[in-house]
Amino acid sequence: MQIRGKWDTGQVWIDDRELSPERSQALMNHSPTGFAWGYGGSGPAQLALALLLEIARNKEMALLWYQDVKRHIIARLPQADFTLDSQEIIDFIVNAVQEHLKGPDGHVMAAVLDVYHCPTHGVRRYSLGEVRQAERDETCANMAKASLTLVGNSRFPRI
Repeated sequence: MQIRGKWDTGQVWIDDRELSPERSQALMNHSPTGFAWGYGGSGPAQLALALLLEIARNKEMALLWYQDVKRHIIARLPQADFTLDSQEIIDFIVNAVQEHLKGPDGHVMAAVLDVYHCPTHGVRRYSLGEVRQAERDETCANMAKASLTLVGNSRFPRI
């Protein structure tokens, strides 16, 4: 999907459809005035959340990743009109998860994402670059689907 932003109006389109901030604001209202990009503030947070709601179609995944996407992608866009391929956002998340899951030998430890459901603790998220082996013990061995249907969605590569 092609994402385009027009700096002087703050409008954003995914392909040819204008993206409204309202859906993301209903979930988490960072910016009542709408979208922005090119820095790490509330407007970029609103845009990252809105984009992830569209790309992932999963609010839990959007909520877990939008701040990282804001910092690593949205904040780095120019303070001007922009074009972005949604695959860049997908690749960022997949690469972050793969890096996160690497074991001491450099190989991915498991073909799961860094989001899982633990019957004791509920949905958990590892911070990027930190592996909490204690949270992957028997108590948390019932890893449910990764929150973004990332692995099951054909737009996402399998890890």
